[in-house]
Amino acid sequence: MPFRARPEAREIAVLASPGAYIDNASIYSVMAAVMDIEACEVRAGFAVFLRAAEPDLLTARPIPTQWSAVENLRHLIFAEDLYLNRWLLQNNEPWCKLGLLPAFLADDSHYADVGSQPCEDIETLLAAWEAIHTRMMAFVARVTTEELQRDTSQIDFGQGTAGKILQGLAMHDLEHIRQAEAALAAVSQPDGG
Repeated sequence: MPFRARPEAREIAVLASPGAYIDNASIYSVMAAVMDIEACEVRAGFAVFLRAAEPDLLTARPIPTQWSAVENLRHLIFAEDLYLNRWLLQNNEPWCKLGLLPAFLADDSHYADVGSQPCEDIETLLAAWEAIHTRMMAFVARVTTEELQRDTSQIDFGQGTAGKILQGLAMHDLEHIRQAEAALAAVSQPDGG
């Protein structure tokens, strides 16, 4: 049975809504939702789901223009690295070489190391994602209201504040987890039935 994110939680619905906006009054409920989504059920369930899948299906693309489950996971590694190290911490940590860029960044020299060590091993990829995520959770555990409201608009593809970056990461993760699940479902039953 496929893993499914908990869409019934009100906080998750706020995070996943197109055009969702964080205001000062809801920032802590959003942070709680991010921690719940990212640290607990969704990530753990997704890992179990991937580990249970047939290895050859993890790398199969449903159609040539859609990513496989492994490619979605590699992209999640890149995204968490981007959101944490470049946008929130604003450091120059080396890129995780296991990540996968979206097409619109593929020719950007700032991301040259991303994807330079392609990998299809689920355990290696999950460990890399978890290592970056552990650092993200350390940031979340100590973040202040002032930090959440810090202007990041010059560096973050339009997110605007540190709080909105966290909201964007949660939305992004849910979207790619759904895409990975859909990819596995499609390649598991290529005849549509």
